[in-house]
Amino acid sequence: MRTLPLAAGDRLFMFSDGVVEACREGGDELFGFERLQASLERHAGKSPAGLRDGVLDDLRRFAGPAPRADDQTILVLQLP
Repeated sequence: MRTLPLAAGDRLFMFSDGVVEACREGGDELFGFERLQASLERHAGKSPAGLRDGVLDDLRRFAGPAPRADDQTILVLQLP
């Protein structure tokens, strides 16, 4: 187990495995951790809701309109 101190303004980004395991429509390429990290960096300056929505938009653009095989849950918490 690892413990990290959190300070005011810090954010905690939690997600289900369906986010990184989302496949590109018509293939088996995964969204993966590298794309998730790039998306987080791209949207880091936004509000918690903006961060969540930005990542979900990137995920939708990657995966396309096909039905999802798994849930894609994201929770962003920001300490006051």
